Amino acid sequence: MALPLFKLPMLVIKLILETMGFIEMFLLCNVSSKTNRIFKNLVTIRNHEMLLFLRNNCFVFDFRTQANHTPVSEIHLKPRRNQSGDLMSLNVGNNDVAWELLSVGGRITLVIYSDTSMYDGEVLYRVLFELFERPVQQVSINLNDVAVATFRCWITWNNELFYDTPLLHILGKCSFSNYIWILENVRTRHRLYFAVEPTEYPSNPETVEIFAGGVEAIAILHGRWINIEQLNLLKIQDTTIQEVPLTDIQINRFLRNWRDSGVASNWKKLNIHFNRAANLDIVLEGIDVTDEDEIRPTGVIHQWSFNTGNGEKCTVCYARYNFLLFGFEFRVGN
Repeated sequence: MALPLFKLPMLVIKLILETMGFIEMFLLCNVSSKTNRIFKNLVTIRNHEMLLFLRNNCFVFDFRTQANHTPVSEIHLKPRRNQSGDLMSLNVGNNDVAWELLSVGGRITLVIYSDTSMYDGEVLYRVLFELFERPVQQVSINLNDVAVATFRCWITWNNELFYDTPLLHILGKCSFSNYIWILENVRTRHRLYFAVEPTEYPSNPETVEIFAGGVEAIAILHGRWINIEQLNLLKIQDTTIQEVPLTDIQINRFLRNWRDSGVASNWKKLNIHFNRAANLDIVLEGIDVTDEDEIRPTGVIHQWSFNTGNGEKCTVCYARYNFLLFGFEFRVGN
């Protein structure tokens, strides 16, 4: 027996809508314009966030709880060639698309099929945002098994539509030339977690001015190409680089230059990680530092400070993150 939803009191309708999951609410609101109107008037989505994952075979809109990031619902946008048989049609943003419900990882997932994933991806995002009023909190771009032309389009799409997203996560493998192209062309405002691994490293890589459209913080997981000149060109206030190949003598030279000339860029925090223990006598040779071990944070082995040529305070922390991973954290200012 069908439930006469719109004949019920408004408070009851509100309670029914609030007990539905994201997929149920999305389907119901896209089948009936009246339900869409009532839903937006009665229901406010709180305590949830939306994430977007771009993969070689689908776009995933992932809804999670804000408190512990527990996955709640997923909507997949896949190429129509993956569609099996005739399916029901759904109107999304004035576009008729085929859809079905599948069990993915033990959860019911809404799968939508389209021939124009980039266009329909944007349409679907705008429909979801208008309905739930939850902006994307993270964009994740996976380069694995994706054509170069495709992931370059994704980067451009991100720059135009998701520039203000709190976190951009890029991962996978690509050639070093494409690796550098992404760093030179990606634009994001807040945090960039750059986990891309080059398939090869040139013997003398070009010096790249890492800017990323004014990003506030960046983490580079594969930094074997980073040299002293590259560090001096950093334009990002908060930078973390792993697998840094610098020797202790090179780090000492970097600190001496910093002490004598001040910071040439506008960074305030720089973390460099490497898979070895540092010789602190070599790193600090010729630098008059003040021992600050009594106030060092938990997990830090040693902490020192010195004043730069332009009067700024530099704090140096030496830490061990696991059995093989060591690193320095440099901070400018008090």
